[in-house]
Amino acid sequence: MRLSPCRSSRAVCAIILLFLVASVLTPALAEWPYPLYILFPRITTDSVSTTALAIANPTDEDALVDLYLVRNDGIIVDGIEGLEIPANTQLARQVTELFDDLSQFDGCLLLSSTNISVVGFFLAYNSDLNNHQIDGAEAVVLAGGLPPTVIFPELTSASGDFTEISVFTMPEADLKVTLSLYRATGGNPVQTKQITIPAGGGRYSGKVNQIFTVSIPSPGYVTATADPAGGSGLIGYEHFGTTKAFAGRNAIAAAQSAKDIPLSLFGAQLAESLGYTSEITLINPTDVPAHVRISAFRTGVPSSAGAPQAVVTRTATIPAHGMIRQKAKTLLGLPAGDFVGWLRVDSDITGVVGDVTFGDANATPQRFLSSVQLQSSPIADFVFSHLADGVGFTTGFTFLNVNADPAEVHMDVFDVEGNLKGGTDFVLAPYEHAPRVLSQLIPGFDPQIGGFVRVTSDIDIFAFELFLYAPSGQVLSLAAVPPQRGNGTMSGVLTPAIVDSAGLASALRMMQPQAIQKYPASAAKGIRLDEQLNFMPGEMIVELRSSAGPDALVRLAQRHGASVKVKSATRVHLLGSMGVDSVSLLRAGEGSPQLAAARRATLQAVEALNAEPDVVYAEPNYIRQIDSVPNDAFYEYQWHYPYIKLPQAWDITTGSADTIVAVIDTGAKYGHPDLHTRLAGTGYDYDFITDPQISLDGDGPDADADDVGDDPNKQTSSYHGSHVSGTIGARSNGGGGLAGINWLCRLMVLRALGAGGGTGYDISQAILYAAKLQNGTGKTPLKKANVINMSLSSDASSTTERNAIQAALNADVTVVAAAGNKGNSDPRYPAAYPGVIAVGAIDLSGELAPYSNYGSHVSIVAPGGNTAMDLNDDGYVDGVLSCGWKQDLNEASYPFLQGTSMAAPHIAGVVSLMLAKNPNLKPALIKQILQETAIDLGDPSKDDRYGYGLIDPVAALKRVSTVSSGPELVVSTETLDFGYTETELTATVSNGGGGTLTITHVTDNASWLSASISGSVLKVSVNRGSLANGSYTGTVTVNSNGGSITISVLMKVGTPTGPGSLGTIYMLALDPRTLETIGYLDSTDPRDLLGDFDHDGNFEFQFPPIFAGYYFVIAGNNPDDDQFICEDGEYCGLYPVSSQLSLVQVFPNEDTWGVNFVLEKPTTPASISVIEELRLRTGKPGFALLGNGLTSQAIEKIFKRKLAEAGGK
Repeated sequence: MRLSPCRSSRAVCAIILLFLVASVLTPALAEWPYPLYILFPRITTDSVSTTALAIANPTDEDALVDLYLVRNDGIIVDGIEGLEIPANTQLARQVTELFDDLSQFDGCLLLSSTNISVVGFFLAYNSDLNNHQIDGAEAVVLAGGLPPTVIFPELTSASGDFTEISVFTMPEADLKVTLSLYRATGGNPVQTKQITIPAGGGRYSGKVNQIFTVSIPSPGYVTATADPAGGSGLIGYEHFGTTKAFAGRNAIAAAQSAKDIPLSLFGAQLAESLGYTSEITLINPTDVPAHVRISAFRTGVPSSAGAPQAVVTRTATIPAHGMIRQKAKTLLGLPAGDFVGWLRVDSDITGVVGDVTFGDANATPQRFLSSVQLQSSPIADFVFSHLADGVGFTTGFTFLNVNADPAEVHMDVFDVEGNLKGGTDFVLAPYEHAPRVLSQLIPGFDPQIGGFVRVTSDIDIFAFELFLYAPSGQVLSLAAVPPQRGNGTMSGVLTPAIVDSAGLASALRMMQPQAIQKYPASAAKGIRLDEQLNFMPGEMIVELRSSAGPDALVRLAQRHGASVKVKSATRVHLLGSMGVDSVSLLRAGEGSPQLAAARRATLQAVEALNAEPDVVYAEPNYIRQIDSVPNDAFYEYQWHYPYIKLPQAWDITTGSADTIVAVIDTGAKYGHPDLHTRLAGTGYDYDFITDPQISLDGDGPDADADDVGDDPNKQTSSYHGSHVSGTIGARSNGGGGLAGINWLCRLMVLRALGAGGGTGYDISQAILYAAKLQNGTGKTPLKKANVINMSLSSDASSTTERNAIQAALNADVTVVAAAGNKGNSDPRYPAAYPGVIAVGAIDLSGELAPYSNYGSHVSIVAPGGNTAMDLNDDGYVDGVLSCGWKQDLNEASYPFLQGTSMAAPHIAGVVSLMLAKNPNLKPALIKQILQETAIDLGDPSKDDRYGYGLIDPVAALKRVSTVSSGPELVVSTETLDFGYTETELTATVSNGGGGTLTITHVTDNASWLSASISGSVLKVSVNRGSLANGSYTGTVTVNSNGGSITISVLMKVGTPTGPGSLGTIYMLALDPRTLETIGYLDSTDPRDLLGDFDHDGNFEFQFPPIFAGYYFVIAGNNPDDDQFICEDGEYCGLYPVSSQLSLVQVFPNEDTWGVNFVLEKPTTPASISVIEELRLRTGKPGFALLGNGLTSQAIEKIFKRKLAEAGGK
C-alpha cells in the first residue's frame, strides 16, 4: 500500500465537480482531545461511472486531514496523510485525481480531521455527462456514536429496477450483522441473512435481489442489525433506481426501542405538478403497531391565523414491522389538479420513519429520481453544501416553519473560494411553506457553479435543497440534499455522591472545568474569555498600571485600532473598536454572523491587550440583565410581607431617614406617587449609561436617573427599577397604593440598565459612586449609600466589577444581589462574588421558586413570587406586588412580578431596617446575622438550595439589638471540610462592630485537630496519623473581646470510594424528543477527561464531537453490564439535578462549558419520580448505551492498528 504525501487543496476541476464548501463564522476550538471522523460510504469508479468528493473546512482555523480508501474487506488500499485544508477553503476532486492508478474501485473512504467542523459531500455519476444521472449524499459525520440498526426504505421491483445496499462498521472483533427483508404487511421477516464484518472494519455491499433468494416484496424494506454482543453501531447507504434514473441516500437510523412518546415527522415538499410526482414511505420497524395521522398542507402562508387547516388528512395503522408506500395522490386522495405543499405525520409511538421520493410523473422509464427523509427535529443554523445555478442547472430551496411564531431567516451565498457573493433576509410567517429558486431569493444573482449557502434562523425550521438539471427547460435529473449541521462539544464536571467506608453519603466537591485554552495571555491574568457569554461587541475594559505614563492609554488604543470611550481617574478605562456599532450588532440577534464575528474580534482584542506590559488586566464589557418576568395582574395585597413577619418587625422599627439604599437598576419613575417623595434626588441620583442607544434618553451619563423605559419601541418597557425601589422603600402608611419595607429610608437611584440590559463598566462605576469612591464620572454623592441592591445578573465574572464591589465592602457598604433566574446551580454575577449577600427566591408554597438559581454561593432566600400560581386563592397571581408604570398611558401602575430580582430588595430592605437600629453595623456582620437568624428550610444548617434559609426580619432585628458599640467577632465560614486529603484550611476573622477586636485565644476539641491565628487569618490543620478509617467531626472556637464563634470541622480517613468503585461511568446525550441516545462517552478513555479524576473522584469530562442541537445529559454506571444505565438500584445523575432535567444546547464549532452535575443513587421522591417517568417513556428498564462501535474512541483505537498493519503512521 502507498501512503501519498500531502497535495495542494486549491485546484478546481470540471463544472460537475465543484460542489462542496461550507462556511461558518465561528472558529473551531483548537486541540480537541478527539479528531473528527467522516465516512464517505460509497466510492466507486469504473469505465461507466466515477465518484467525486469534496471536503470543506468551514472555520477560521486550518485543518489537517488524512484520507484512506477502504476496500469492502476492510483493507486500506491507499491513503493521503497530513493534507492541509486552510481555513475557509475546500478540496474538490475526483477520486482518480486524488489517488493515482485508481482505475477501478468499490468501497468507501474514511477521513480524520484535526478540526471538528470539517464536512464532506460525494457524488457518483455516469461518465456520459449528457445523461447526468446523480447518486450522492452528504458524508456521514461520526459524531457521538451510531445506531445498532439501520433501515433501507427503498426497494424497487419493476423490470430493470435495482436496489443496492451497503453496510459499514469498524468492530473490535468479527461482527455478525443480520439483514432482514420485510413486506408491507409486517410480521416476521420474509427472509434473513447473516453477514460478517471482519475485525477492524469493512463494508458489505450487494443488490437486494442477489442477497435474498426469495421474491422481493413490493413494497418492502430491509434492516441491518448488529449483534449486540459485538458492541458496534452501523452506517448504511442505499443506491436504487433504473439504468436511466438512479438515486442514493444514507440509511435511516432505527429507534433503539419503541416508546410510548408521540412523534411528529415533517416532509418539507410534496409535489404533484409540472411533471413531478411524490411517493410517500412510512415504516414501523418496532414490535408494536403504530397509529398515524397523515396530513397534507398547501404551500404558502395559511389564510387565517393559528395552525393551518390540512387539505386532506388520513389515519392509518401500520402493523409491527410493517410499512405504507404509495403515491401521495393515491394515499391521501389529493384533490384534482396540481398540488404543491408539505406533509406532516403524527405517530403515537417513537420509531416510525419515512421519506418522500420525487420522480418523473410521465416518462417511461423515469428520467429522474430522488429521496428525502422525513424529519422530526428542525434546526436554526445550517449549510447547504453545494450550489449549481447556471449552464442548465437550477438550485432550489424549500423552507418550512411549523412554529406559531414567525421565523426571521438570513441567507448568505458564497463562491468556491469563500467570497460572499450575495445574501438576503426574509421572514417565514407562522406555518409558512416556501419553495423558492435562488433567483427568486436573491434577484439579479449571477449564475454560479460551485459554492455554498449559509442559513441562520432565529427559531428552528425545516429546509432542504434541490438541484435540477434542465438545460432546455425539461428536467433531466435532480438531487435533493438535506442541510448539514455543525458539530460542537460539551464539557463539565460529574461529581459522584458516594457512600464512604463509614456509611455516610456525601456529595463531593464540584470542580470548575478547565476550558480549552484559546486565550493564554488573558488566562494568565485570571480572565476567562468565552464567546457564549453576553458582552458588548467592540468594547473592552482596561486597567493600566500606575507606572504607565500619562499618554499610555491613547498610545495603547492607537496600537490596537481602538478609541477611548471613557477615560477614568481610577485607571480603569473603557475602549471601543473603531467603527463598531455595538448596540446595532446586538439587535441583529444571536444568529447574526456579523455579531459572531464582532464578538470574536472583541475577545481577540482583549487577548492582545492582556499581552501588553502596561495592562493590569483587560476584559469584555459584560452585559447584566434584569431578573424578573412581568405580569400585568394587579392587586393591593402584598402577601410577601406578612409571609416573612414584617408587621412584627415594624413593631421594632419602621426605618430611618438617615439610611440610604442605592438601587442600581433601570432608574426609577420620578412621577410615581409612591416613589417621588422617597427618592434621594439631587446630589444623589445619577445615570451611568454610557451608550445613548442603551439609555434611550439621548445622552450619556448625567444626574437624571428617571426611567425613560428600556424598550426602544416604547411599548413594553419593564420599569424594573421602580418595582425594586418600591419593595425597598415605597411611601408607606400614608394612604398610598402600597407599602415598602423601610418606611423612612432614602432611595439613591442609580441608572445603569437600559435597552437590552446594562454593561459591566457602567454598573461598576455605579457601585463606586454609591460608596462615594472615585469613578469614571468624576462625581460622588453628597453622602454614601449604606446598602446597594442589584437585581441583575449574568454568567460572566468580571474583574472590574469584583474590584468595585470589594471597594464598596471596604467602605462599609453592604451589597445585596439577585442569585439569578436560570433555575440551575450555575453561579451568577454579581451575586457570586465574595462578600455579596446572594439572594434566591421562594414562592408562596415555601419551595424554591422554579426559576431561582441555587448553589453554594446562595446566602439566603426571600419571597420572589410565582405568577403561574394562585395558592392563596385570592383571584390574583402570586407575584410580588410593587410600583410600575404604564408606558402607553403614561401613568403609575402596580404590577405583580416574579424573580430573584423581587427577592433581593426584600433583603436590602431588611438590611436597611437593621442599619436603622444600629448604623455602625459592618457588611460582614450584617451578612452573618442574616445567616444566623434565617429560618432553616432545607437540610440542617446551610444547603445549596436555600442557603441558610428564609429571611427572618424579627430575629435579625432582635439580634442587632444585642450588638454593642464595641467590637463584634465575624468569621468567614461556619464549617471547614477537609475531605480525605486536605491537611490545612484557612478562614478569615474580622471586626463587624466598633472599637478594636482582640483575639484572646483559639481552642480545638480533638487530638487530631490544631488551630492558630495570625492577624486576620485562622489556620486549621488536621493530622490523620494512625486514625482508623471513617468520618470525624470536631470544632474550633475563636474567642475574642467581641464574642466567641465555633467552627465545625469535618474530616475523613481512608481511601475515597470514588469512580473506581462504581466501575465504568457512562455519559449519554439524549434527543429530548425521542430519548434516543445520540452522544456517548465513558471513563475508560483518558481523553474524555480534561484532567485526571481529582482526589475527591470528580470526573472532569468533555464529550467527543456531537451534532449541534439540544440534549438531555445523563450519567450512570452499569454494574450488570446489560447495556442500560439508570436502572433501579444503580447510580444515576441528570443535568442539572436529578429532580429537574434541563436542556443543554450544543453550538456549532464551540464547547458548551459548565455542564456540572452529581452522580448519585436517587433517594428523594422528586428524583425517583423524574427518572421513573423517563424510563416509562423509553419502554425500557433504563437508558440505552449506543452500539458504540463507531465512537471516536473506538475508531481511533482500531484505525491505528489497521494503519500499523498497512505500514502507515
